[in-house]
This record gives sequence, structure tokens and C-alpha cells, in this order.
Amino acid sequence: MEVQITSRKLIKPSVHTPPHLQILKLSILDQYPYYVPNIFYYTNANHEIESINTQKLVEQLEKSLLEVLTLFYPLAGRFIKDKLIVDCNDDGVEFLEAKADGDLTQILQQEPKPYELLRRLVPSLAESATSP
Repeated sequence: MEVQITSRKLIKPSVHTPPHLQILKLSILDQYPYYVPNIFYYTNANHEIESINTQKLVEQLEKSLLEVLTLFYPLAGRFIKDKLIVDCNDDGVEFLEAKADGDLTQILQQEPKPYELLRRLVPSLAESATSP
């Protein structure tokens, strides 16, 4: 299966984080970041989604994300590794849109699971001194 990222952008919260919430100190457990890639897959049970414009769905996801980031403001910030804090600066989260030339159902039904193939569906985390 070939996976191609067609769009990559930063989504920022719809409302700025208040000044008194802009620095989030990490707990002792949070100081050891552990990245867990996830794929959430939902089957099209009623087949109505095929008639819906994909671009409208993507726009709705983006709109929902920018509203949710207001409630979960640290997610739109940056991890400052040397200070062990999250700078809740509203820089945003990365939103990726991708296309695949296959059907995920076929992959999920294979035994044993082709984990190497599934890893291609999850973008790798680019770590830096101020990681998102």
C-alpha cells in the first residue's frame, strides 16, 4: 500500500491561552515522554459518506480541532525539554491529510498483522528542542 501525504499544516486554537496558563510544569511522570502512534479506523457502515464531499469533511475536522485546542491548550504549545515545561504559546498542532491506494480493511484482516505496513500510515515524530 502506498501512502502519500497531500496536505500538512498547523492548526491553531480559536482562542488564545490566558497568560496565567501559558506555562505548564511537567509532573515527574511527564518528564519521560513516550510517543504512542495511533490509528483510529472507522468503517463506513451506512455507505452515505461516499456521497459527501471529502473536502467538506476535512474542513469540518480542522474546524473541530481548532475549537478543541482551546479546551486542551497544552496540545497547541511546545515542549521545552531543558526546562521540563510546556510553553502553551498557541503555536498549533500539525494536521496531516493523506491518501492511500488501498483499503485499510484488507490490511486489518490479514494474519499476522503487517505492522511494518501499518507504520507507514503513522507519520514519524520529528523531535527538536521545542517539539510540538
